[in-house]
Amino acid sequence: MDLSHLRCFVAVAEELHFGRAAARMHLTASPVSRMIKELERELGGELFVRRYHEVQVTPLGRALLDRVRDVLRGIDQLGVVAAEFVNSNRVMRIGGTHRAPPAMTDSFIAVVEDAAAPCSVDFVVAHSADLIADVEKGDLAAALVHLPINTDLLDSVIIGSYSFVVAMLADDPLASSEMLALKDLAHRTLTVPPVTPQPFAMRRVRQRFVDSGIKKLHRMPDYDTVLLASHIRRNKGITISLHPSTGGAAGIFADPGFAVVPLSDDLELHVGVVWNRELVDLDPLLQSVVASIKATWTAESVGCHGEVLTTPSSTVRVAGPA
Repeated sequence: MDLSHLRCFVAVAEELHFGRAAARMHLTASPVSRMIKELERELGGELFVRRYHEVQVTPLGRALLDRVRDVLRGIDQLGVVAAEFVNSNRVMRIGGTHRAPPAMTDSFIAVVEDAAAPCSVDFVVAHSADLIADVEKGDLAAALVHLPINTDLLDSVIIGSYSFVVAMLADDPLASSEMLALKDLAHRTLTVPPVTPQPFAMRRVRQRFVDSGIKKLHRMPDYDTVLLASHIRRNKGITISLHPSTGGAAGIFADPGFAVVPLSDDLELHVGVVWNRELVDLDPLLQSVVASIKATWTAESVGCHGEVLTTPSSTVRVAGPA
């Protein structure tokens, strides 16, 4: 007994019209009529009384209608049950840069876990550049990275913007300033981390330094904030950092031996989520995750109506819910 015959039977019984039933099945009236006759032969009795401009369900048709509906409903549920089983055993791999503020990372993971349930979520930590490459290859479903990016394979949404501080020793001549601009640092040597964590974004920031008149840049060999703080302490240097209240690596400058002064310049360095648009088109679960990310954060609200992550002195703002 063919399922298409059963679906035609239900359609005709509910529409009481072969033409309307055919339109509902995206067929013409002729194949619908043929399938009903084949089903009647198989069952050994008529299912409908056909009159001019009138169709009625026979007693046999009425006796079978609810049972056929139950059969079709059960078959239609097989896909749902299978999807739930597959997703419950699936692991969605996402990643995030350890340079992002911890509260921002926690928010990202929570949104993905909620949208991906009952699928389990595996979170890996790496540099933004490595995460971006893994999302491009499909090894990660999505990642929290530093923006902007320079690839056409990925889509992204900004979820937070950075406001920076100038970090220095507490007795530095600049430490008493209420606010500093990049041009105020032109006469100093600015210690900077390597560009390797996110070359495209970091080179843009470096260019801002140069354009503002900062000609002396001391490049650290690796992205180690302990070594960075030690260098600042030994050489009475200055660097650009997040406020210590954001937590994570920036907390190294909470030491009372250091001072931090807000930087007035916007360096246009953001934190956002990236995903591979081609993979999203093929994966309903990933579609749900991306839709949830977009619904939670909107780029327009970053830096305007953003919610402060930690305290009023925090320098990272996360976009408010859409």
